[in-house]
Amino acid sequence: MVAVYGGASIGMQIRDLKKGTHIVVATPGRLIDLIERKAINLENIHYVVLDEADEMLNMGFKDDIEFILKTHRTGKVHGCSALRCRPRSGR
Repeated sequence: MVAVYGGASIGMQIRDLKKGTHIVVATPGRLIDLIERKAINLENIHYVVLDEADEMLNMGFKDDIEFILKTHRTGKVHGCSALRCRPRSGR
């Protein structure tokens, strides 16, 4: 498992990702940064879980979430709130 988030060294996070992992936990902004740097590829990801997705939308992360979901073309997407997780409709 690799955790990637702002405020930590992106160089070290990229190094950890290059070692390989089955699970990446990321904040939306750092994940987008890694996608744009081509340091992570979401095309072979089977699942994306958006923890507290409702709160991210309330906080104005809609464009970030849409960018991530456009980059992730296969597999399943689940939106989670504090109460439950559910598959994203239309996927």
